[in-house]
Amino acid sequence: MKKTSIMSIAIAAATMSLGSCQQAQRENPLLQESDLPFGAPDFSKIDSTDYMPAFEAAMQRTRDEIQSIVSNTDSATFENTIVAFAESGQQLDRVGRVFFALVEADKTPALADIEKKVQPMLTDLENEIAFNKTLFERIKYVYDHEYDALQGEDKKLLEETYKEFVRKGALLPEDKMERMKEINHKISELQTQWGEILPDATNEAVVWVDKKEDLAGHLTPSSSSTPPSRPFLPASTIASCVRKSSRPLSIVLTAPTSSIPSHSSVRWPSCVPSRQRSWAIPTMPRILWRRLWPRIPIMSMLS
Repeated sequence: MKKTSIMSIAIAAATMSLGSCQQAQRENPLLQESDLPFGAPDFSKIDSTDYMPAFEAAMQRTRDEIQSIVSNTDSATFENTIVAFAESGQQLDRVGRVFFALVEADKTPALADIEKKVQPMLTDLENEIAFNKTLFERIKYVYDHEYDALQGEDKKLLEETYKEFVRKGALLPEDKMERMKEINHKISELQTQWGEILPDATNEAVVWVDKKEDLAGHLTPSSSSTPPSRPFLPASTIASCVRKSSRPLSIVLTAPTSSIPSHSSVRWPSCVPSRQRSWAIPTMPRILWRRLWPRIPIMSMLS
């Protein structure tokens, strides 16, 4: 009986060890170059549990890359400082683009929880880099000594890198830097809160309609013409306006519904046929219009 218990424990331990080894051997797909066209992320291989480890690993790699620049004992040059800084953080950029694009398109509770944890971490890293005195001293040295000698893209890269640090507060006194760090954290917090409020408000603004009669009074067709079968301009008309009009198409639906002109006062482009000018804007919350129809609805063709 005793031997059986010892054997069972040994088998269980071996099974757990094997599972841990297999998990450790699995490469995080977010940290690997994608084989898909244009380096598109392969979501079939990505799990929601991959994002946090990927962020942590990518942020540590970015810190190591910055530390490599700072600890360089050679005099600061365009190559070992500006180019090295421009090439740092690429892995973090790739992970961030994939994650935040997915958050914008399909935020799940799991992704929302990760976002809450990641945003402060990213802000801390941004503050570390922006207020790294040694790093900025190297950048400023290159700016002061090599700017006039550089040309084209190199000169532009140096200028933008230097200005980026200055605008973030690299020249501020110590107390002002601390205040800037606090502001950066507050902005990050508010951005996360807004990202949570917006989809909730959008979902709550939806009004379900079961039959056409329920729309009575929300659409006001012109008395002189028949409303089209759909509230959107045909692609051919849109293309015609784009070709003929020298003015950009204005998306007036981003304005409050109260500021949208009535149908009788609308000045339509000549390229919009009169039979397609008959629908006024339905009464709908501004946020819903902007989220669901952000591109070229019928009223966006106003001149």
